[in-house]
Amino acid sequence: MWFHLHVEDFPHYILVAALTSLSSYFKLISFSLAFYGSTGTAFGIMLVRRLRAWLQRKPALPVMPIAAPRWTGSLRLLTYNIFARPPLVHSNANDYKNERLALFEEYLDRYDVIALQEIFTLGTRRQTKLREAAAKKGFLYQAVGQLPAWLSLKFIDAGLLILSRYPIVHEESHMYRAGAQIDGYAAKQVLYAKIEPPTGPCLHLFTTHTQASYRYNHATVNSVNDSARLAQVYELSQFVRHAVAAHSSSSNDRIVIAGDLNVNSRINAASGECIGQTEEYQTMMQVIRAETGIHARDALLEACPSGHPLTYGDFYTDSTGVLRATDFVLTAPEDHCIMECLDYVIVLDQALPLSSSQYSSSESSDDDVTTAVMSAADIRQMIAESKDAVALNETRVEKFAVSGHPFGFLSDHYGISTVIGMN
Repeated sequence: MWFHLHVEDFPHYILVAALTSLSSYFKLISFSLAFYGSTGTAFGIMLVRRLRAWLQRKPALPVMPIAAPRWTGSLRLLTYNIFARPPLVHSNANDYKNERLALFEEYLDRYDVIALQEIFTLGTRRQTKLREAAAKKGFLYQAVGQLPAWLSLKFIDAGLLILSRYPIVHEESHMYRAGAQIDGYAAKQVLYAKIEPPTGPCLHLFTTHTQASYRYNHATVNSVNDSARLAQVYELSQFVRHAVAAHSSSSNDRIVIAGDLNVNSRINAASGECIGQTEEYQTMMQVIRAETGIHARDALLEACPSGHPLTYGDFYTDSTGVLRATDFVLTAPEDHCIMECLDYVIVLDQALPLSSSQYSSSESSDDDVTTAVMSAADIRQMIAESKDAVALNETRVEKFAVSGHPFGFLSDHYGISTVIGMN
């Protein structure tokens, strides 16, 4: 999820906005104009731009040279909503942001490429500290989301970060036009990095964190949020299509969308078992396929063909048969036992026929693309029969459970990891 914002939280947001947006931008420029005229105003604008550049500065690289990672012909990828929201924003008494991020650094060695969401820069140096720690562990190549335009009403940054052990030869982003509620004041976007391993094809990685809907909202309000999220999925897919067309020189390149898409895929039984896929999830996959023009594979569903595992609002069944929330420290109270899958690794596989997909419950047509119903077994067979299909191995949910701390997990979300074959 994004910000679990209640009425009582508004003073926090107003304070943060005043300190970071109004004070940094309008007050500085107005003061300069009133007392120093046009020259002072130009000076004030220059200071603001330098402040923004400082916020997005590259982290200090380690003094000692780091040995190049051993190339194995595959990339270990993680996507993770790390739940490091701006200062003063919290769901419960304490989000333990600094403590959780310090513990996450211990897991960096497991991966080659990491896509993070909710690692915000607004009013904090947490992202910078994490980037510096990651650089010391060999993640010398990093991409960050663009800040809002300096006169924009958006005052919250994207909170997106890509870390790579291998060169990022191109990066760019697209800020979504759609947005609603508190998300409308954030620089929601898709961040793109073209990563070049020592040999083989390139990885085109797109990470995003789309519009959320909130449990405490009236249904009519959430319908606006749902529409904004769908519009963002369209923008995401169109940006992917244009970026790949402009920067991919091989049909063998790997194309991955990874992040918190805020689209729940699970239909749950009373016991918590996943018994089907939601209409919104099916629509999302259809839009991605139709707008990119490439077959979309859900890595997590392929690994768990019986149904998407949980990535948010996990539960356990107590001795009396009652469902209980796994986490009470980080997860917002209204989301306890919500049992959702919101996070994805979606591989756009150019080797597979576009007309085949397991993501629709009926025959339909989108931009002359026919959606055929296929079972999970049929999908596995199709992948096995294609000598050029992208190999995905060891795809799993990463809970990042910890002990000996006031919190039991490193985030309110679980991460997803997979190993992408690059041969």
